[in-house]
Amino acid sequence: RILSLLLLCGMLFLGVTQGFSSNAAVGTVTSYRQITWGLSSGLYAVNGIPAFCSEYLKDCPTVGTQIISIEECDNSVIRKALYYGYNGPGNVLGMNEEAFILTSIAISNANIGEANTGVKEKYDVFYWDIVNYPEKYIEPPEHFKAYLAHPFKASMQRLAFYILEERGYVEVVK
Repeated sequence: RILSLLLLCGMLFLGVTQGFSSNAAVGTVTSYRQITWGLSSGLYAVNGIPAFCSEYLKDCPTVGTQIISIEECDNSVIRKALYYGYNGPGNVLGMNEEAFILTSIAISNANIGEANTGVKEKYDVFYWDIVNYPEKYIEPPEHFKAYLAHPFKASMQRLAFYILEERGYVEVVK
């Protein structure tokens, strides 16, 4: 299992750093679960890695949808929402439906630059801060990489996910 994760990370790294230049699939939407808290969003997985929708107004990809490209995302708000939000390494929200929806709408808003329908006062705590006052949150570390996965149809929303490239060392003793 660890070997397959390392291979996947290597493939994503090579694809992102060298660019994907063909329409051949580089990934697949491997799972989907609808989560509702005031409004609904999907918790996806791209090649087994948890992912969020990033364009609320577009169609939702379904399980089996081919991903034709993956690009590294340097949008500071998206990186912070992934890092400090639901399931992120710096999670300040928890792991419930509320945390998921707050993270999801922050990512979508940061990506497409518009308010999402259904955003009410109860969403303001994290969502409002991360989108309107991102300077309150320090930048995630360099080894935290955010990505946008592009489905084969332009009418489908891109999916945001992260990979935390753990740093460490190995000491060899002879």
